[in-house]
Amino acid sequence: MAKIKHIALTTENPGEVAEFYRNAFDMEEIRRSDNSAVFLSDGYIKLAILNWKTEKDTDVGPNYKGIHHIGFQIQ
Repeated sequence: MAKIKHIALTTENPGEVAEFYRNAFDMEEIRRSDNSAVFLSDGYIKLAILNWKTEKDTDVGPNYKGIHHIGFQIQ
């Protein structure tokens, strides 16, 4: 059965959003990248909080905030 294992969000302020998820859902920070992206986990699901996208990014529209992608584990 497939399970959600990874969710990536984009936002203007990854650090503030990560703080919300740490406090509200007791998630643990597992790493922080040089471009300010923050990666959290609750032990089952990993949450990537990425910098928001601009017109230079081809994967989504300009200034996009929200869910960027979801990863499933297939067994």
